[in-house]
Amino acid sequence: FGSWDVLESEEFFEKLLRAKDVLEERYLITSTLEAVKRAASVVEMAGGRLEDELLILCDCPLLVTTQEGSDRIQAVAALTKVVRPLQQFASSCDQFKFGFARSDPTFARIRNVSTELGSDDVSGWTLGHALMVASNLVELLVSQVDDVQRAELSAASVKAELDVIMPTLLSFAELSRCSDVWTLVREMHWFGEEGLKRFYEEHENVTNVLLSDSASFEMSVLNSLEPTVRHLSLVGGLQNASCFREFFDSFHERGERGVLALLEDIRIVQQNVSNVKEWFVNGMDDMAAIYALFEQVYKTGQYIIKTSDSTTRSTMTSTESLCLRYTKLSSSNDEALDWLALEGQKLDEFIQQLGFIQHENAEVSDRVNEFVDKHRIVTKAVSNTIRMINLGFGGSEVQKFCCSVSHNDISDAKQMLVDSDEKYSQCSTWLVQVL
Repeated sequence: FGSWDVLESEEFFEKLLRAKDVLEERYLITSTLEAVKRAASVVEMAGGRLEDELLILCDCPLLVTTQEGSDRIQAVAALTKVVRPLQQFASSCDQFKFGFARSDPTFARIRNVSTELGSDDVSGWTLGHALMVASNLVELLVSQVDDVQRAELSAASVKAELDVIMPTLLSFAELSRCSDVWTLVREMHWFGEEGLKRFYEEHENVTNVLLSDSASFEMSVLNSLEPTVRHLSLVGGLQNASCFREFFDSFHERGERGVLALLEDIRIVQQNVSNVKEWFVNGMDDMAAIYALFEQVYKTGQYIIKTSDSTTRSTMTSTESLCLRYTKLSSSNDEALDWLALEGQKLDEFIQQLGFIQHENAEVSDRVNEFVDKHRIVTKAVSNTIRMINLGFGGSEVQKFCCSVSHNDISDAKQMLVDSDEKYSQCSTWLVQVL
């Protein structure tokens, strides 16, 4: 309208009519695809939505508008947004060598539409021709559109279907940019149902080995990896599909919100793909190392109470703690080598790792369960013994205490706990007497 302080009524209505003419020129008498694209861009740059602006115009009594005209503009505007994702989708299908990309006639037509939409000729397309192309694209991509629906496909229906299709196209466009993620899932053999099952097994093992806090960097990446692999496992499992329709129908019902979250997950994995590969390759090696260590502990391990001396300026003190010592065995004749020890935090981590994996390997499951149970009992018995030592009762128990891991049952550990409970009761009675 310009700027003014006081405006006569005649001048006001004159400006209002000129504004009406401008609005009709820009939004209602838009006759080409390029004009619709420019109008939608103006609205988006101003932070608005084309649908809302057209609704306001349709409600304006001074403007000669129809809902059908508004629907046609929105459908063509939706087509302009689909162009780039559609091109990337077609390119990614060729890039990842999907079976239907070689010979499926429907996909060949989609590729042709994609090429046509990318040409310079589209700038001169009329609204009617652009709407026809949009309708044909919907027919190619949406298998649920039957012959009757094709004949009656309205502009509003075309716009709605393109909105539903867009998230799937975006996901493939992102995947094309993040090809390292695709390579990772393929090389790790995570495609298809069996591949996804394999991934979940390895994911659980790697998570257990990392033993990370849920808020840590590693876990945040692994949390993005899971939905990414779940999606790509389905895509990769259909890599040899010869029918495009069956392939595409598997993905396009996810919804915009779900795809937006998936796109972010794919980006996170792409940024950290080298870390992910290292975790899974080394993680499997770590699992093998844990099993190997367990075999050594199970065959040669002994629980003892270890005494550590520490000296201050005026005094020397002793500290007792539980220690699990074991020896490495010679691969040739099971000959024991020097003693090694697990204690403190290292012992706690070893037990925790065994607790996570005790149901993963059927061959050693029973022995792991037995060992973990025995460890809990021994820990209680040692706790009683150390408390008594700290009170000055039964110091000789340090030298006597020894419990073998390799016994086939835990009765010796249970008896040790019973004995330590009885002695601790005696300690309590003694403590009352000396105090």
